[in-house]
Amino acid sequence: MAGLTTTAYEVSTDEERQLFLESYAHALGIPVSDLDLSIDFLRECEVVYIFRDAEGDAVSGYTINTEQSYRTLDRIPPDIAAELRAKAEGLQTYELGTIWVAPDRKNGREKLELWYHVFERMIARSHLVMVGSTFSDEIYSFYSRYGATLAYLNEQLEVFGKQSTYYIIYIDDLSKTKVPDMYAQLRNRLLR
Repeated sequence: MAGLTTTAYEVSTDEERQLFLESYAHALGIPVSDLDLSIDFLRECEVVYIFRDAEGDAVSGYTINTEQSYRTLDRIPPDIAAELRAKAEGLQTYELGTIWVAPDRKNGREKLELWYHVFERMIARSHLVMVGSTFSDEIYSFYSRYGATLAYLNEQLEVFGKQSTYYIIYIDDLSKTKVPDMYAQLRNRLLR
């Protein structure tokens, strides 16, 4: 059995949170000062993961936020944000976000291992609604292939000094998506 080459660590200190911020900014190709993300936000997240390789280098990460002040909704018009909050009212929801992979690892095994872990966590929370956002056409395409629903699209949002397309997606019934199948495929590929 090949096994995983990265190890997931739950971030618990401000030093680790700062590493997460620096790694996320590096993956985006921007200075940390340009992020709309803070250590305070990371403290409020239910969990923040950093994946490290055998040498201890941070190679990827993501957050799970269960607070209703979803960062995802901060960039959209208030009336649309209110509508999406109303949909989530009374449901157990979470925001899966700030997904990053180190630039030199984007085409490697580390990216597959990150998604394996993300899918594993999604399946463990299958009764919940997942809310997420992305500026990446690649990540949006990835999510939509596996059954996520597009809730909002803005093709002209300025982010980090450049025009970007902003997507908000959600999954309200994991059993109606291809996520469990993709998880099984990744598991077979990575753990054989």
